[in-house]
Amino acid sequence: MTKTVARPRLRLNRLLPALVLVILLIFWWALAYNLLVAGWWLFKGYSFEDEASNPYVWNGVADWVFMILALISVWPVQRWLGPRIALLAEDGSDNPYAVISRVLTDMDTELTAETLPPAIVRSLAETLNLSYVALENEDGSLAETGSRPHAPLVSLPLSYHQQPLGELRLATRIVAGAPLPIDGRLLGDLARQISLTLYATRLSSELQDSRHRIVTAREEGQRLLRRDLHDGLGPALATMTMQADTARDLLRHDPAAADRLLTELADEAQATVAEVRRIVHGLRPPALDELGLFGALGVLAEGIATPDLSVTFRLPERQQPPLPAAVEVAVYRIAQEALTNIRRHAQAHSAILSLWFDNGGLRLEVTDDGIGLPPESRPGMGLTTMRERAEEIGGTLMVQNNRPKGTCITARFPLEFGETS
Repeated sequence: MTKTVARPRLRLNRLLPALVLVILLIFWWALAYNLLVAGWWLFKGYSFEDEASNPYVWNGVADWVFMILALISVWPVQRWLGPRIALLAEDGSDNPYAVISRVLTDMDTELTAETLPPAIVRSLAETLNLSYVALENEDGSLAETGSRPHAPLVSLPLSYHQQPLGELRLATRIVAGAPLPIDGRLLGDLARQISLTLYATRLSSELQDSRHRIVTAREEGQRLLRRDLHDGLGPALATMTMQADTARDLLRHDPAAADRLLTELADEAQATVAEVRRIVHGLRPPALDELGLFGALGVLAEGIATPDLSVTFRLPERQQPPLPAAVEVAVYRIAQEALTNIRRHAQAHSAILSLWFDNGGLRLEVTDDGIGLPPESRPGMGLTTMRERAEEIGGTLMVQNNRPKGTCITARFPLEFGETS
């Protein structure tokens, strides 16, 4: 029953544009013919008031010429009008809201970094009757549909908040067998919506990757801690227990041997304490517990400074509530990595480590007057680690050139205690 209803509607959708086009072309032919005849009248000087001179009869060759000229004018009109009538019959595909709604509906089930670009190009090709659509991501991966034409393509850069996301390339749209330009307003709206979707998908993918890294790092940390406790401290403490029992037995019969054994036991106890400190230091820098974040950063700045590199440490002007432990560790580790990179690679004479509160968050800034970022540089392991530490607790990290020279690293961390007063 569904098929029986759909076929007449399909034929009607095909016949109605053709019927409207024929009627409009006949009207155009008649209009063009009458305009030519009217021009001929004016050229000959006929008077509309003098009925005897009005040429209401056949004018011979002139009328044939006018009919042929009017017929010739039908061709460009048909080329221009045909695709637009067909476009209206196809549910108004030039309506930005309709196109965007249809494209987003097609992409609802494809919101992953791998499947979204193919879904976008496929939906645009079907919705806009495009013979070729390509979407190139910033990483160089390409999703395309159709055969690439020889004619120039329409290129739309995709970006969100000044962050480049890729480029969308479109071929000429074909409607009713004729090329039809795409409205510029529609292209702009499409670029913005696709950029927003790509950006949201990227954030979702980065969030999943971040969660995976956090879980992996946690499990790896637990595995290393278990190994250190089981393979290091465990056997050491067991050995010390046996040595203490042996020394107690020797104390009655051979005090000198017992004294030597107790001396060895004390040395092993000191080594075990050093191992415990090493394990604890890996979990959380002891300076944070001993001196607090500000004191630990001050000691860090003094330790990084050399005769050739001066390090200035700037503290917040106002006191704030205690910081979360995760924020303290992230700030300390990022500052430590940034200052270490400056001393090793920046060739700088001075560096400034600044910390202040603004808009309910904590901001860390490390600047130097060194050689700055090399052109087209890729982030190394140190910058990647700093960015991951900031993003793990909901923060952000930005690296850019400093003015007039050098590098500026800015990290911002949201805090739970709200805006500062």
